Parts: sequence; C-alpha cells; structure tokens
Amino acid sequence: MSRAEQARSAARAYSEGNALSKMNAARRIGAALDVLKATDADKALLAPHYGKLPVSTLGDYQANNETAGALIDQGREPYLVNREALSLDMHPLIEVWDVGAELVKVGRGGRSFMRQDMVMASTQRGDALLSPDTLLVWR
Repeated sequence: MSRAEQARSAARAYSEGNALSKMNAARRIGAALDVLKATDADKALLAPHYGKLPVSTLGDYQANNETAGALIDQGREPYLVNREALSLDMHPLIEVWDVGAELVKVGRGGRSFMRQDMVMASTQRGDALLSPDTLLVWR
C-alpha cells in the first residue's frame, strides 16, 4: 500500500468515527423517520388509529417525568409514529429503545448561530436526533 493510500485510509477511518459524523448521521436518520410532532394537526391525525393509547412527548420521556415513569411501570413501551406509514394505513410505529440523558445542542444551519435542543433516541433504524416535541405512543 502506497503512502497516499495509507493516508486516505487513515483519513476515512478518522472521519467515520468522529463525533461530528455521528451527529450528522443521527440528524439524517431523524429527518428520514418523518415522525409526528405534538401539534393539534398531528394529534388529530393520530386519534382515529391510536386514540385510546396514552400519548406523550419525547421531551417528557427524556426528562423522566412522572407520566412517562408511570407508563413504564404499567409495562408500556414508547413508540414513534411515522407520518407516511400512518397516512397509508401501514404499520407506523417505530420502537424507541433508549433516550439520551441530556439534551443535545444542535446548530440550526445557515448563517444563524442559534442552536436548538434535540433528544438522541435509539431506534431500530439507529440513533436519531429528534426534537423534544416529537409524539410518543405508549403500547
């Protein structure tokens, strides 16, 4: 292997494992999930299908409030709801395995230096950065 190939290989290995690339991958997965938010329109979209199940937000679950704790004690598990699959009457639930203990500050992009808080959630599709107002259905 030549020196140039070694350098490219080392650069590729470094870029695949650094924190920024992991954060960007989590943002891509979060955007691709296309989940429902805690808005009146999204709650109305959810009501005909899962109206009887308890609903909370990802921020509530991350903050470990008493509502989420009580639902876990009842044996319920949290699920994200995929917008497209719900509108096509397919199986829209995406299981949430774990949620990060702290909010992650993420830049909004562009020339703005404003940041927004996001929650890192582990799902079957990988780690995803989602906004705290993402809806969770508890089954």
